[in-house]
Amino acid sequence: MPKLNKMRKRQKFGFNRSRKRMRKTTEKHMSKNVRVTCDVLKNEWDTARPVKHNLESMGLVFDANSAIKTKSTKRKFVENLTKGVNAEEDDVTPPSEDSSNETEIEESDVVVKLRDEAEKSGKRSKFRLPAEDVRWVTKMMDRHGDDFAAMERDPDNIFQLTANKIRRRVTKFISVPEQFEPYARERGLLDDARQILDDDDYEEDAS
Repeated sequence: MPKLNKMRKRQKFGFNRSRKRMRKTTEKHMSKNVRVTCDVLKNEWDTARPVKHNLESMGLVFDANSAIKTKSTKRKFVENLTKGVNAEEDDVTPPSEDSSNETEIEESDVVVKLRDEAEKSGKRSKFRLPAEDVRWVTKMMDRHGDDFAAMERDPDNIFQLTANKIRRRVTKFISVPEQFEPYARERGLLDDARQILDDDDYEEDAS
């Protein structure tokens, strides 16, 4: 029986594709071949089910973007405009979303075990500022304290950092205990550091 032309077109061999590599890629992403290194997840993992179903059954999220819904800038702008119009029409304040959406979510045993392991491990961040940045930040703090506007105008600000960028760099320096504690111990600035971290008067740059 002669073959149809449509069937022949579908069966064209792709010389630019490696069938061996394609097979390995598909087998790697199959649910039965997924490697689970975490002991807590390994005990509850079912190789016959897809990854998404396994995570959802454990109370975990497969796609963080779908779990945490974000609004675009345009949508936020339109909502703010509509809220302003409604507020002018009637001064009745709408109920807050937090009070209406206060629903307690029960945590699964897997989530509790993972949190306990994270607390027991007690891993600390290994981030350290470069020595040159530490010298520059400490010099600025000795001269101007927490006046970031004065730091911006300082002649030693050769990179022309803005006040907000300088504030972020100082805050980062304060958040590294191994580098900040010796400096604070010599000058007695522990209380001032807490005030800088809690100060919300300076807005961060969008860039």
